[in-house]
Amino acid sequence: MADYSNDAIRRIARDGTVTTIAGGTGSGLRDGPADVAQFAGPTDVAVAPDGTIYVAQARNDHIRKITPDGVVTTVAGNGSLEVNLDPARARDGPAGEAIFFQMKAIALGPEGDLYILENSRIRRLSPSGWVSTVAGGPRVGFVDGRGPSARFGSLTDIAVDARGALYVLESNIWVSGRADWYEIVRKIDANGVVRTLFRDPLPHAGGRLAYPEALTVGPGGDIYISNTAHNQIVRLTPAGEVHAVAGSGEVGSGGGQYGTAEFSRPGALALTPEGALIVADQEGATVRAILPGPDGLRTGAQLVDVEVLPRLEGVRVTRFAGRGSSLGGLRGDGGPADKAYFRGVRGIALDPAGNVLVADSDNHAVRLISTDGTISTFAGGNGKGVHDGPRDFAQFTWPHHVAVDAEGVIYVLEDAYRRVRSIAPDGTVSTLTDPQLTNIRSIATEPDGSLLLASQGRILRRTPDGSISTIVAGPRGVTGIAVDGEGSVFYAVDEHFAGTLKVLSAVGEASTVLDAWSGAGRAQLSADVTGIAVAPDGSVYLADQGFGRLLRVDGTGTVAIVADMAFAGSHHGSPIAVVVTPEGDLLVSDSWQDVIWKITIDGGEE
Repeated sequence: MADYSNDAIRRIARDGTVTTIAGGTGSGLRDGPADVAQFAGPTDVAVAPDGTIYVAQARNDHIRKITPDGVVTTVAGNGSLEVNLDPARARDGPAGEAIFFQMKAIALGPEGDLYILENSRIRRLSPSGWVSTVAGGPRVGFVDGRGPSARFGSLTDIAVDARGALYVLESNIWVSGRADWYEIVRKIDANGVVRTLFRDPLPHAGGRLAYPEALTVGPGGDIYISNTAHNQIVRLTPAGEVHAVAGSGEVGSGGGQYGTAEFSRPGALALTPEGALIVADQEGATVRAILPGPDGLRTGAQLVDVEVLPRLEGVRVTRFAGRGSSLGGLRGDGGPADKAYFRGVRGIALDPAGNVLVADSDNHAVRLISTDGTISTFAGGNGKGVHDGPRDFAQFTWPHHVAVDAEGVIYVLEDAYRRVRSIAPDGTVSTLTDPQLTNIRSIATEPDGSLLLASQGRILRRTPDGSISTIVAGPRGVTGIAVDGEGSVFYAVDEHFAGTLKVLSAVGEASTVLDAWSGAGRAQLSADVTGIAVAPDGSVYLADQGFGRLLRVDGTGTVAIVADMAFAGSHHGSPIAVVVTPEGDLLVSDSWQDVIWKITIDGGEE
């Protein structure tokens, strides 16, 4: 097994004994005897019949080999980090000169070919040492076909059957006209022809497969899949049917019968010659075995049920600002906001006068849309930098979030260094320098002028006099934060595959508004809810970047979809921030299309 965090390759014997067979001596690319060799982020292993072990390592995209006598050598990849930033510059050819991009997994074919899975491409390393492309390429999409003409989304895992056919697992956003990720299993035959075996009818927010991470193929053609977010192992039959093999769907580590056993983020899979299925249970850092019954690994559990959230009726969407092109720089100042251009629109906020402030990230600027709809560059826009001073001359580095207090002080969170800047009412830009303000992910202001900062594992409060305290401690990662008119703090927490919405009342009482999983075992929120806004009636609006949609949680706790972010003919959308205007409308920033949408809600639920 590949031990990524320890940069080691380990073996688990039949009696359960764990041995480090290579690496574990630090991160690097050192070849030589196994006890001194180094690896850099090993992600997968494949074992040849003669005992040779091949290792994929992700940090510098190399293939390593461990011989049966314990010697480690590098067999493919030149590790050029410069070209690996661009998938189009990956290169086939002699193994030592080949360039890989985002190497994820490997599998050995029956003739000794090593198949290498990248983000959107499958490569082959032949026994003679030549690297070639089997299918896919740098361009992503959802297209079956032959060889490089096929397109993939985000490939996850690969397996090979006894006849040399390849099976790949992927998440793909280019399936429909909506900004949803679908889970897909495809097959590549010996001639390099790609065809889709299974496409989940629902996106992974609520489909049969929920964030699956691994697959393996059995001798009868059944494909076993780690249905990771549902904590089950499922079987995809040659007829395209999905059945649950093991796992109740509950999180845990309990063993027992197929239907009552518990898993906790099941990942990598492997079949033993005796037919047992080995499962890497990631959250518990354990390796589990599903033993075959008299009929092998058959259906032994109930599939986790899924549900579909209701949608609000009477929702009208119009373009409030931006022309939907990232090519225009700062063009459009002095004119209508809907004729202007952004380059990486991110956070938005309302100032006390009702003007809209916009973090225009790739322009390194803060833009302002006045109440009459005119747009201007309020601060920055002078290139990337860290200069403080008058707002006309100050510089920012990828501003990501903005927040405004009741006195008109504007706070800007920069994405690159998680640094917080402030713009005083007189236009002076300065940097908050307290050493506690590190790894900040989101910001919001309170009615008394305090600034809230979501950091890794805690929420900080910075009062107007500059003192800092922790008001919430313990969450794995807070992704978004907002404050209502009564001073209650709403915050979204990353729970691996899903998000939880929590609230800290003005008197310090904490509670959960929305669980990571609904009663039917379905993720309601992704782990990337970056925008939260609270309306005067207590409804909470959530910009869910991961699932590409805007949700509403009303005062009774009912969740509904306000809108998917695939508007105006686009297939994609990425909501970053949401605000409620004084008129009760919603403004939502969409970083994919570089626009700000205005949403008016007139109806109820479907």
